[in-house]
Amino acid sequence: MAAEGRERGMAAALGESPAGDWRRRALAAGVSVAGAAAVGGLAAAALRAPGGTRRAGVATTGLAAGGGEHDLLVPPQPRARHTVRSDDGTVLAVAEYGRPDGPTVVLAHGWTCTGDFWAPQIRALAGTARVLTYDQRGHGASAQPAAPWPAGYSTVALAEDLRAVITGCVPAGERVVLVGHSMGGMTLVAFAHQFPDLVERLVAGAVIANSAVAGLLAGTRVVPVPDPLRPAAARLTRRLISAPVPARARGRLGHLTVRRMALTRQASAAQVEFCRQLIDSCPPRVRAGWGRVIADLDLRGSVGLLTAPTTVISGLDDRLIHPDRSRALAAALPRLVELVELPGVGHMAPVEAPHVVTRAIADLVDRQLGERAA
Repeated sequence: MAAEGRERGMAAALGESPAGDWRRRALAAGVSVAGAAAVGGLAAAALRAPGGTRRAGVATTGLAAGGGEHDLLVPPQPRARHTVRSDDGTVLAVAEYGRPDGPTVVLAHGWTCTGDFWAPQIRALAGTARVLTYDQRGHGASAQPAAPWPAGYSTVALAEDLRAVITGCVPAGERVVLVGHSMGGMTLVAFAHQFPDLVERLVAGAVIANSAVAGLLAGTRVVPVPDPLRPAAARLTRRLISAPVPARARGRLGHLTVRRMALTRQASAAQVEFCRQLIDSCPPRVRAGWGRVIADLDLRGSVGLLTAPTTVISGLDDRLIHPDRSRALAAALPRLVELVELPGVGHMAPVEAPHVVTRAIADLVDRQLGERAA
């Protein structure tokens, strides 16, 4: 298989260090679970950026459908389940996978999804790492905010929730790698703003996928309109995502809508259906509450506080968050590891290009927590 050949090439390049062994085991796990589903045609072009960081553009043909794809999109049974209570009393559901003695990776999902969104990464990493996922407040098995909007829906609440997960489920003093998709990436930046001391002490690295910190509606391309009409389209989008009305994405129309908004034509039917079910599970009130937060988001002044080494991943066909917004985020980070741009991939990069995202996580764990990963 082409993916296996690439992994063997990586292994040879990485040498035989224990940390390198950890990374190879994690990546191999992802390949074996996927079966015939593989990322093909990887081609990276890198340039040296100011400050010694590396930005890489990674091209991928996407995930081809195969016999193991459905398994890849089903998370394994968690090793343990936990609940933690945030500052305002909201109870959050946490799932723990993998090795209790491995390096800890905390995964924060995006708007309208649940921790199950990370199924491909959980399967790939659980054999070698301790993986924690949690349902953002109001999503999945977590309680709806204890306080009504706007108090219960804010970037402050997102930051406090993540702190509750870390302090409640990670051994005291242990450093972690944080991973956030979409609103989960915003959570990481908000966490850095609220708790910069915890970032310095406990966050070894971060991966942010398909995310931004400001101007989200101005950059959306869900509805193709001429440039002069974009302000009006942004206002309409704000009203739509902030309305607590039932918006079930079911049947063929739901499938087409989710593909158009969140994925791409290259995504498989299984990937689209996986995302559709997650989105459909979000209560209207919760969707609307967080829609308001996203519409008004401006965390540009907080990015500089995320001082841990950070990788940013962007889908070049992301219609919800324009790649320029991810580039602006990457440019503002004080310790950018690399900016990974994925042609042919939309807003759901962890699902559409799971091996690329898993590789970025494994690379960062290897780099920052190599001794613990051994």
